[in-house]
Amino acid sequence: MFNYTSISRLVITPVLASLCLLVFLNAASIYKSFSLLSSFESLEHTLVQAERDVNATLNTFKTQVQEWKNTLLRGHNNDDREKYWSRFQKREAEIKQQFSQMLANPVVSDKAKADIRKFQTAHAYMAEKYREGYAAFIASGFDPKVGDSYVRGIDREPAKLLESIADEIANQSALAITDLKDGTRRMLWLILFAAIVLSLLSVVYVISRLRSQVINPTREVAACISNLATSQYDYPLTYSSGHELGILADSARALQSKLKSSVTQLHQTELEMERAFIALGDVGQSIMDGAVEQRDASLSLDATTDKLKGIVQNLVAITDQVAVATRNSEENVASCYSTFERANAGFKQLAKTVTESSDIVSDLQSRSKNILKVVNVINEIADQTNLLALNAAIEAARAGEHGRGFAVVADEVRALAAKTQQSTKEINDILSSFEAEARGAVLAMEEGKQLSDSNAAEAAIALQTLNNVVDDIKETASVVVALNEAADEQEAVLSQVESIIANVVASSDRFHKLAQRDDMAESMKSMSVNVEKVVSSLTR
Repeated sequence: MFNYTSISRLVITPVLASLCLLVFLNAASIYKSFSLLSSFESLEHTLVQAERDVNATLNTFKTQVQEWKNTLLRGHNNDDREKYWSRFQKREAEIKQQFSQMLANPVVSDKAKADIRKFQTAHAYMAEKYREGYAAFIASGFDPKVGDSYVRGIDREPAKLLESIADEIANQSALAITDLKDGTRRMLWLILFAAIVLSLLSVVYVISRLRSQVINPTREVAACISNLATSQYDYPLTYSSGHELGILADSARALQSKLKSSVTQLHQTELEMERAFIALGDVGQSIMDGAVEQRDASLSLDATTDKLKGIVQNLVAITDQVAVATRNSEENVASCYSTFERANAGFKQLAKTVTESSDIVSDLQSRSKNILKVVNVINEIADQTNLLALNAAIEAARAGEHGRGFAVVADEVRALAAKTQQSTKEINDILSSFEAEARGAVLAMEEGKQLSDSNAAEAAIALQTLNNVVDDIKETASVVVALNEAADEQEAVLSQVESIIANVVASSDRFHKLAQRDDMAESMKSMSVNVEKVVSSLTR
């Protein structure tokens, strides 16, 4: 690990190293990209060009065959015959030259070259046949059929071989392009992966370097200073280096040591001041207690005098109150006793009256039930009468003219029976309502009877309470005993006055002793020396 004397170098060096590494990786990727471009150009000038040459040769071969046909069709003219035949020979020479170049191409496969050689053999044989046909064509007086008979079907095998060569080279070219693309793709992914990995490693290295050399030391120094700010002087700061952070850490440790020493001295001073303040507090409290005791003694003397006066006044007031209370109590008790006695007699009479009324209403209720029975009997008689009248009407109808008068009587009887039924129904309803009201009256009277009995019992209790009050009045005589006890309290008050005077004398003695204490002066002197040490330590 390098030792840096400047924090700027510590931060910039790993960053520059990472940038240089990334620049080198980019340069390598650019170089590789140019290499791939060169490979594509080489493929363009070899296999792809061979494929183009085969296609061109195939076209030339087709043109050669067409030139032969033109020779046959237009061969009767010497100029045309020479022109087309020379073109035929020219196309033949071009095909030979192109295949000779393809055989010299090192990237062409062996299978394609074997097919090319087969084509050259077939093409040479075809050339001989074409020349024989051309001679026969001239000898026959320019008859196309004679010339065509020599070469009919001879171009099929060379054409198939050309197509086979073209397919083979095309497949080889496609395979080479696919392989080159796959290789290029793999190389690009490899470059991308290497770039990502190296970038991540660079970032991790820079972060780890900054964390270990800058961030963590800064946090440690900041934690130390933060602890100093919160009055914690024992934080262990172990970091050290030769650059600015090391100087800051050394300064923080020196400040921590000085503050710790100063705090220790201040703490001692604080203890001494605390003892001085405690001594001063004791003196002040003693003086305060003495003053309070003297004031309390004076107040106690005054309160004792007032208490003696109050005791005498209370004795007179108690005597008057006892006399008035006794007379009033006797009069009130006598009045209440006569009133409750009359009320008790009235409650008894009321209970008796309510009982009698309840018996009368019960008799009425019983009689209404009997009347209701009679009404029910009358209602049954009316039903039978109505039935008889109906039978009579039926018999009168059977009698015809002789029973007309009897029918009128039967109708009147039936009407009278209906009225009787209606009346008995109304009477029944009235009696039922009367019976319900009578039942409610009986219940109300029973509740009134219970209330009268309860009131009578409460009146009896009230009479007993009045008797208890009479007994309490008799106990009022015991108040006289309290008057004698008040006299005894007067003697006790005089004894308290003597004790208070003795306390005042003792307080005077304590005040005299306090005036002779000199320990506060020594504490203040020691505190002054310690404060001077603290000031000199902080300003040094």
